[in-house]
Amino acid sequence: MWHDFLSPVFANGAISVDSFFYISGYLVAFIMLKQFRKQSNVRINWLNYIVKRYIRMTPTMMALVAFGALIMRYMGNGPEWLGATVFYDLYCKRNWWINLLYLQNFVHQNETVRNCFLNNSLI
Repeated sequence: MWHDFLSPVFANGAISVDSFFYISGYLVAFIMLKQFRKQSNVRINWLNYIVKRYIRMTPTMMALVAFGALIMRYMGNGPEWLGATVFYDLYCKRNWWINLLYLQNFVHQNETVRNCFLNNSLI
């Protein structure tokens, strides 16, 4: 019974991510327009906006990379477990700096661990 219920949930995960991006973009635009209404001469400090977003999101990204590089291989067992997790083990240790700078989509694309939500959220 649970298999029948959860299959569409996991198969349609991309729709959930797209909906989240739409809602978060709407909220950012709404808050900015609200600030524009309060003050007619508001200038957006884009550097400040990006730095605040970077500081807010990077600890989560680095925690995920550290989990993949150091802990994940010890979280399970089985005949295929090490083979399936060695990807995270090697690539997270080798390419952690790419994730730190949010360059996953541009540098070593086939060698980075991609967190589709986090690396697209900085944009």
